[in-house]
Amino acid sequence: MINEIKSLVDFVNKCKVQHLEIFTREDFGKKKTKMGELFELIRDQDLKTEDDLKTALYGDKILAYGFDKIYSRFQEKLSNTLFFIDTRTSLFSERAIAYYNCSRRAYITRILLERGYHRFSISLVEKTLPVSLKFEFTDLSVHFLKLLIRHYSTRTIDLKKFEKYKARYLPAVHTLHSENLLEIMVTNIAYESNAAHASRYSLIPEDALLDTVEVSENLLMEEASIDSIMAASKILQYYYKQKKNYGEYKRITAEALKKISAKPFRSVITVESLVHAQLTMTLVTRDISSAEAIRSEYFNSINTGNFNWYVIHYYYALTMLHGKAYQKAYEVVQFILKYKTFGKQPPVIRENFYVLQAYTEFLLKIGRIFPVEEPLDFRLTKFLNQVPEYSKDKQGVNISIILIQVLYFLADKKYTRIIDRMESLNLYAYRHLKRDESFRSQSFIRMLAEMVRADFRKKGTLFRTEKLSQNLKSTAIEAFPDAAEAEIIPYEDLWALILDQLD
Repeated sequence: MINEIKSLVDFVNKCKVQHLEIFTREDFGKKKTKMGELFELIRDQDLKTEDDLKTALYGDKILAYGFDKIYSRFQEKLSNTLFFIDTRTSLFSERAIAYYNCSRRAYITRILLERGYHRFSISLVEKTLPVSLKFEFTDLSVHFLKLLIRHYSTRTIDLKKFEKYKARYLPAVHTLHSENLLEIMVTNIAYESNAAHASRYSLIPEDALLDTVEVSENLLMEEASIDSIMAASKILQYYYKQKKNYGEYKRITAEALKKISAKPFRSVITVESLVHAQLTMTLVTRDISSAEAIRSEYFNSINTGNFNWYVIHYYYALTMLHGKAYQKAYEVVQFILKYKTFGKQPPVIRENFYVLQAYTEFLLKIGRIFPVEEPLDFRLTKFLNQVPEYSKDKQGVNISIILIQVLYFLADKKYTRIIDRMESLNLYAYRHLKRDESFRSQSFIRMLAEMVRADFRKKGTLFRTEKLSQNLKSTAIEAFPDAAEAEIIPYEDLWALILDQLD
């Protein structure tokens, strides 16, 4: 193989690697390069668009005509640098490091083979294959095994190795085929769940869904790859959620979590995904005991302080509110708001927790919970300025922001302010709460309107809202699981708290 190494050294030398564009210390030295300057601008400034970047880089000068060229070079340099980053940091889990290295070697071996360096390429493949097999990177394993059986049946005739790798190749191909078939259904489900408008025809025919559900059920009883487990669990979660069989949803998710956790390696992202899925259902079913069990068993296994960590804690806190564990919800919200990386999270995270803060502060205000040590300051006017994106939502989610204002005015006996808010609340309901899943919100707003007509008297309010209250209770929150998180505190429980504030 030394001849191949010599040839490769000569080839790399002729390719002028010193001209390869990657980020180095020189870009950030005393004489900062334009690329380094661009890098630091993007890193340090809150830039929304390329035009903002252009202005920050060139000021108000018209000389920015060369921006597109340098920005294109910057992107290429950034991409090149990704190939050389040090994975030995807390940013990478063990499996993430393995995937990064296996993927990098997959591309390297393609290049080596294209240049004719077969022995060097095969030596890299044989060193990398055990890692890709261990961590269940099926697509990469199939690629490596294909190269090996081809090599040992043509260039180097070796029956023992040929049979060895062929025996591994066929099961890997079967596994990859299963993963790809399941992925088709998963992406259909994802599209229909996330599309802004419903399709003219369903991407998920009933017979195809039932067939895939059966395959997924059987797969979860077998030894399956991590990608197969995740795909199967998503399909079954979708199916049982549609059927409103939340017990089966939770059982399937718990089974998938056990299988993932039993793997000989940690896959933090998949655990995070399944924990999130489980908590969305403990929220709907108000199952605080299951939520507590999930927190105890899995919260220490996820990456602390990242986006998913905040999402998971959000659904945990929301489950506590739905299960009337108000003190626990308040303590979690206070902990999260004080956490060191909270301010660096995107608006969707920060604003969701600000809304939870507003509701738990209302509970504190009316004496349903007790303050923690060194509680954070809360003011309603400040809160309304903290949730600009949340307030723009017109799908029923931001009703929680309108309602919290009514709750605070009620606690302070500012009835005139409530009357002012009711006009806009009724108008909002008329414009945006017309779908079936908005029925509970519609009913609750009408109950508030009747409270106003009863002049905020408890007896009159109870009389005027008796039928509406029965309608609300007859349409359980489980009937519309996707709308459950719009109710920070379920309307039945919130109504009981409101009645306690009336004379």
